[in-house]
Amino acid sequence: MNISLAPVLSLRSIIQQALSSYYCASRRFDEADYRFQEAISPYLEFFDKEAIVFLIEGIEQNDQVYGRRKAKEEHKEIKKKLFQLHGQEFDLNPYPDFKKNVMEDEC
Repeated sequence: MNISLAPVLSLRSIIQQALSSYYCASRRFDEADYRFQEAISPYLEFFDKEAIVFLIEGIEQNDQVYGRRKAKEEHKEIKKKLFQLHGQEFDLNPYPDFKKNVMEDEC
């Protein structure tokens, strides 16, 4: 029996985007802190190449997400996953606020 994985992969992508969208729609710093712990950190290991970039693009659009105190540490988890998937040469320049948070200690 040959079962197509396309629907499973599509569902996975939808879930990853929903988790990212939920986090990136945070309206307050404390809400973003909570949502990161609830929706991103536990599932980050399952994010694929497209989903991790979608997440970073969303982070870059919301100062309540990238501007919170915990972002400097928590977003390093995202950077680690990003580099696992895309390699160390991934260009963070299009995402200056995310880059500032995750590269601050490496200067």
